[in-house]
Amino acid sequence: MSEIKNVENEKNDSKMNEEKIVVRTDYSPIVKDLRIVPSKTKYGTFYQIQVTLEGGAVIRTRCDQNLVQFIDLVIKNGDKPYKQKVLVKEFNEEKQREFTCVKFVLISGNVFRYFIDRADVNTIEYLYQKYQANKK
Repeated sequence: MSEIKNVENEKNDSKMNEEKIVVRTDYSPIVKDLRIVPSKTKYGTFYQIQVTLEGGAVIRTRCDQNLVQFIDLVIKNGDKPYKQKVLVKEFNEEKQREFTCVKFVLISGNVFRYFIDRADVNTIEYLYQKYQANKK
C-alpha cells in the first residue's frame, strides 16, 4: 500500500513542478509540420515524432506507443486529442536547466515532452536565427 502512495506523490510532485517550467522560445514560425509517424522494423513498429522545419530540415525523436494509442482513440471518437503540440525551448527554474523539446498538452491537461538531440538543437537554433534576421 505504501508503494501506491509513493507513486501518487511522485505524480502530484510532477504536476506542481510544471508551474516552474517557463517557455523561453516557441519555434512555431519555423515549423512546417509536426506529426507522429510509425517506423516498421523486423522487431515491430515504433513511433517517432517527425518535425519538418523551414528549409527542408527534418528532426525526429522517439515517441511512446501508449501516447499514440490514446491519440488514435480520441480521434476515432471525434475529438481533438491535444490542446497544444509545439516545438519549444523551455527553462526549468527549479533545476536551472534549459532544454528543447516537442511538447504535447493533452485534453486532460497532462503534458508529454520529448527531448531533442543536441545536434538537432543546433539546426533548430540556426533556422530560428535566420527567421529572426529575415523578419527584421
